[in-house]
Amino acid sequence: VILGQSPSLTLQRRRAKMATTRSILQTTRARFVGLGRLGLCTALKCEQADWDIVGSDVFPAHVDSINEITLRLTEPRVEEALRSSKHLRATLKLREVIDRVDMVFILVATPTDSGDQAYDTSALSRFFE
Repeated sequence: VILGQSPSLTLQRRRAKMATTRSILQTTRARFVGLGRLGLCTALKCEQADWDIVGSDVFPAHVDSINEITLRLTEPRVEEALRSSKHLRATLKLREVIDRVDMVFILVATPTDSGDQAYDTSALSRFFE
């Protein structure tokens, strides 16, 4: 809550910045930070809805294999979706992902440490630095 403002006004401002179902369905450009198993599969589903997709990843060989359509995965139908994609591009440059876009999905690794059952959110924290 911002000092001097009612909680309901603060909530209204927060809601104004959040995506709605309508705004999501009208999206034409989405960007992805992280093109691992979850990021790439989600990006490909959005691409199949005719969205313009750019995704970034930190592994050059992975980015190249996506762009060259040589990526080999065990996930069902991912290679087929990648081969038929027309509006998906991968990059190592995060700036290309966050500039001029309707929506950004952040899907980076958050492994668990089995000793204390805590998520390692350092990759996510680095994105926001």
